[in-house]
Amino acid sequence: MLDSVLVARDKYLDKSTGILAPSSSAIYLVGIQDDEFVDYNINFWNSVYGFSMTPMKEGIHKDAVVTHVPANTVATDIATIASFDHLTCTPADLDFQSPFCLKIERDTARIHAFAGSFDTFFSPKRSKPDHENNSNVFPSDSEVVLSTKIGTKPTHWKQTIFLIEKPLDLKKGDLIVGIFNCKKSISNPRELDIQISYSLLSAENQESVFSKHSSSASLDSTDFITSTIFTEFAPLSQTYSLK
Repeated sequence: MLDSVLVARDKYLDKSTGILAPSSSAIYLVGIQDDEFVDYNINFWNSVYGFSMTPMKEGIHKDAVVTHVPANTVATDIATIASFDHLTCTPADLDFQSPFCLKIERDTARIHAFAGSFDTFFSPKRSKPDHENNSNVFPSDSEVVLSTKIGTKPTHWKQTIFLIEKPLDLKKGDLIVGIFNCKKSISNPRELDIQISYSLLSAENQESVFSKHSSSASLDSTDFITSTIFTEFAPLSQTYSLK
C-alpha cells in the first residue's frame, strides 16, 4: 500500500512545499502468549470428535495471520523495527532488515508468536520524524496518529502474528534478540516474505555477553547480533508469507 503512496508522491507532490498525509509510519514487534488462539486454531485439530485431523495444521506456522490480538496476551516490551519518512523514503527502503530485542515482562511466559503492528502519523511539518527506538510515540499538538498497536481501538488492519513452531518458555528479564527481515515476494509484489531469526538470552547469558564484549556490545546492531550473539547462542529461524 505504501508503494502506491510513494508513486503518487513522486508524480504529483510539490517537492518544495508539498505535505504528505500520512507523513510517516513506524512498525512494531512484541512477543505474545495466546493460549486461546493456539487451542482454537492448532490444538483443536488433534482431536475433533475423537478423530485426529492434524493434517489441517500443516502450513499454519508458515503463513502470517492477520487478526485482532488481545492486549492481555502481550508478554514482552515493544520494539520498533522500522520507521519511514514518507517524504523521502523510496520503494527500495520498504525491503528492510532490522535488529530487535524483546524483554520478557511476566514472571513466566510461553511465547507462542511474535505480533506486528504499525502506526501512521499525520503531521503538517515537513521535518524528518524521529520514531526510531521510540515504542510509545505520542502526537504533538499538531500531529494525529492512526495506531494499530495491540490495546488500541481495533481497526480494519488488525495486527499480524507470526506463530512460532515450538513455543518459548521464558522468565522475567530473559531477552529475545534477533533480526527481522522483510522483502516483497518475487512472485507477487503485493505479498511479503519475512524471516525472523533470534537467539534467547537468560540473565546469565546477558552478563556473559556484556562482560566479554563490553566495548562493542550493542543489541541494536545487526552486525553485533549476527557476528556475536548468533555465533555464541545458536539462533532459531522461521520464514513466513504475509498475503
